[in-house]
Amino acid sequence: MLRHLRCSQLMTSTIFVVLCLTLGICGCGTQTGTTTDSAEAEETDPAYRVPNGSPAKILAFVNELEQRRPQFSHPSEQYDHMVKTQKAFIRAGDKILAKSADDKTLKEIVSKKLMGTILLATGENGSPEKALAEVERLQKDKRPVVAETANDYLLVARSLNLNSLSTAERTQLADEAIRRTEEANFTIEKISDVQFVATQFSKFGETDSAASLYERLADAISKSKAEPKIKAYATQFRGQSNRIRLPGAKLELDGKLLSGDDFDWDSYRGKVVLVDFWATWCGPCIADMPNIHATYNKYHNLGFDVVAVSLDNDRRAVERFVRERSLPWVQIVDNAPRKKEGKQETLSQRYNVSSIPTAFLVDRDGKVVSTFARGEELQRLLIQLLEKTE
Repeated sequence: MLRHLRCSQLMTSTIFVVLCLTLGICGCGTQTGTTTDSAEAEETDPAYRVPNGSPAKILAFVNELEQRRPQFSHPSEQYDHMVKTQKAFIRAGDKILAKSADDKTLKEIVSKKLMGTILLATGENGSPEKALAEVERLQKDKRPVVAETANDYLLVARSLNLNSLSTAERTQLADEAIRRTEEANFTIEKISDVQFVATQFSKFGETDSAASLYERLADAISKSKAEPKIKAYATQFRGQSNRIRLPGAKLELDGKLLSGDDFDWDSYRGKVVLVDFWATWCGPCIADMPNIHATYNKYHNLGFDVVAVSLDNDRRAVERFVRERSLPWVQIVDNAPRKKEGKQETLSQRYNVSSIPTAFLVDRDGKVVSTFARGEELQRLLIQLLEKTE
């Protein structure tokens, strides 16, 4: 069971699994993936070598390793540490499983072992099939706690093998994800499993299935008797469903401008528009502002415009910033919810903008071209879109 909720929760290795999938650290980025087989060889680095001895001694090493926070001078060092740590978890699991251990120890080490197995399986050269086989093998273990813990990882392991499932099996997978969550009364662990499955649907290009799964999760949470802090996630998941469906769809924007006037989105038809979610307290947003301003000046006469959506609570801070920087584009104030189909929501909630800066690029027909329109990618897309009408 994997956690995949908010950045403030990204402290455990379990959550890091999904972080890697989401950010492309494993297999999608510049790093080189690894296979689950590579965990079988004994580690040559003494800092990651699993000791022999009692289950208590081995587990103490694992917990100490998990709590390490080394200083890294390069992202490749962080990646190397992550991989070595997960391999150590797997080897430690194998050593403890070969011994007699109490249920608490078995549950903890099986969870860490399978977490590591799944993480390594997501690598460029990883083997999702072998990860699933390992989960299924431990499901058959005669020790009930081992089998039960392995069962908690079955859904995630199956979703890693989505490309080998039939249409009916994929539907069954989504149904099971929702069912397990409802039966567990919407625990964080089960909710995050649904998120993981949805992430896999997106990864394999099944955006409708991913968006539908988020909608079902949001509806189920809203109708449940879960505690308020859990029910609050329904808004986030509806927004994520909307976000997934954005590419190729018409973007809906509304709200109040700094002037107090209603924003008129229809007046931008015929223009290529960058919708920039930002705030005055966001360092990366401020750092990118000169680039946006330069792009605006370069392409504005060709039909390019910018619509900013400020997430600030302090309207005066936005007014002061706009005045000092002489920003020529409009600013939508997003701190006041607006009604959408009878529901109160902000634009950032509508599209699950949970981190900024975030930018959507919209074509002349009002359809979303990109939800990652920044830097060189923005320049490339603008040349492509503006050339079409020259």
